[in-house]
Amino acid sequence: MLIYYLSLIDDQQEKDKFEILYRTYHDLMFYSAYQILENQRDAEDAVHDACLRIIDVLHCISDPVCPKTRSLILTVVKGKAIDLYRARKRRTADSLDELDIPSYTALESTMIASNSLMQAVCLLPPRQRDLLLLKFDQGFEIWEIAKMMNMSKAAAEKAIQRARENLRKKLNEQGVIV
Repeated sequence: MLIYYLSLIDDQQEKDKFEILYRTYHDLMFYSAYQILENQRDAEDAVHDACLRIIDVLHCISDPVCPKTRSLILTVVKGKAIDLYRARKRRTADSLDELDIPSYTALESTMIASNSLMQAVCLLPPRQRDLLLLKFDQGFEIWEIAKMMNMSKAAAEKAIQRARENLRKKLNEQGVIV
């Protein structure tokens, strides 16, 4: 699979950088995705989608083996895994709605028991979730986030502000007063 990803990259330095990233973080990416999806095939799909996204932002990564790069990669793969989980949940809910049988998975049970904040973050649109995780979970500066997301610093600040407002709204809907 590495050869496929490398074929998508034109610059030799970028290919070398991606190869280091892939060899260093592939197992961790799969583990993180599997923890969310609890399905090997879906976890592999999440890792694949994450690798494609990482290729898009490869120019923003200066040091392939550092804590910030690791955080970025984990944020991307977790976001892709959550997106796949949501899609799978919608497909399951649609097919089970026809049979009028409730759908309960191990992940849903875990989500119900987990922290309200994490539940609210998972309900955010993927872009808003990524922005908040990059800023508050991974500790990136706004200018770094703007560069990664291909937006101006002002646009990144406004997008993070909107994401925070949306998160506050989601928490209030869950009965958590912020």
